Amino acid sequence: MASPELKEIQERFVAVVTGLSDDPARLRAMVHSDRRFGAAPRLEVYANAYVGRLFACLKEDFAVTARLMGDARFLGLVRDYLRANPPAKPSIMQAGERLGDFLASHPAGSQEPWLADLARFERTLIDVFHGADVPVRTAEEMWRIAPAQWPLLEIRAIAALRMLDCRWRVLPLYRAVQSGTTLPKPAPDAVTVLVWRQNQLVYYRELEQNVERVALAAATEGAGFAEICELAARQLAGPDPVAEIAALLRRWLADGLLAKRPLPHGAER
Repeated sequence: MASPELKEIQERFVAVVTGLSDDPARLRAMVHSDRRFGAAPRLEVYANAYVGRLFACLKEDFAVTARLMGDARFLGLVRDYLRANPPAKPSIMQAGERLGDFLASHPAGSQEPWLADLARFERTLIDVFHGADVPVRTAEEMWRIAPAQWPLLEIRAIAALRMLDCRWRVLPLYRAVQSGTTLPKPAPDAVTVLVWRQNQLVYYRELEQNVERVALAAATEGAGFAEICELAARQLAGPDPVAEIAALLRRWLADGLLAKRPLPHGAER
């Protein structure tokens, strides 16, 4: 029988270690055994180290989800997830990027459907923390612009900003775990969570009105100020939409949500 190629050995080794192969017998025949240690225990060392290392990393990335599930259930979730989604990128930071979506169809997510939104939220915190840095537009800069030039302005959200649409209100639960207070029962209620980074810190809040969701979605695409005002006005039912749009803009500027963009020629007063 011809000796196996190195590539075949490597591929079979990866399959056994990652749990993608349910028949490692052929690989065992390729692994040296002696009186101290057989082939199977040697392979188990690597398989256990692989799952153990990723379990530790994912437990840190999804600390609240893991805590609420408990180590045994979370380990079971991680094992199932890694079989279905073995890491395909060099950085271990990307290992859990699909865990929230996977949890939505996992038995644990079927029993407690809010867990998927909680895991997605924790993953969003990581993505935002690692988002690209960009210069931020300030309120002082905006107020120096001549009012007639405002419709020409490009309004673009910063790169380190995400909006997460949830089916459950998981923020109260997340905050309670973080602060050690009594855990509230998750409420089934559609809500959008805004997550952004400002001065190296990650912040989050629920969007109180759909108007902000619509306006910020346009800002992520780099819409013009006039377009954003028009979109917002369609969502507002109050007597003074201009004042409400101005309040939104002030909040965005205070929170550092808008990227600094080139101004039209002669825009400043």
